[in-house]
Amino acid sequence: MKNNAGSTIIYISGLTLNTFLDLYDNWNGNLVINDEDCEHYATVNFSKLTTWLCDHTDVANARVMAFGFYDGELCVRVDI
Repeated sequence: MKNNAGSTIIYISGLTLNTFLDLYDNWNGNLVINDEDCEHYATVNFSKLTTWLCDHTDVANARVMAFGFYDGELCVRVDI
C-alpha cells in the first residue's frame, strides 16, 4: 500500500493500537501518536491513557503502522 508521500507501508496484520498497548501495559511515560503521514495527533501520559482511548475509539481501533522509542517516549504511527 502507498501513502500520500509515495512511501510503501507494511501493516502488521490485525495489530490495533489497543492490542499493541496491551504489550506495554507497564509503561509509565508518554505515548506519542502520529497519523499515517507522520503528523502529530496527540501526546498522552499512560496514567490517563485508558480514559483517552475510551474518548477516541477511532484511534484505539486504528492499525499500528510503526513504533519506536524516541527521547524516552513511546511513539506510535497509526492509520487514522
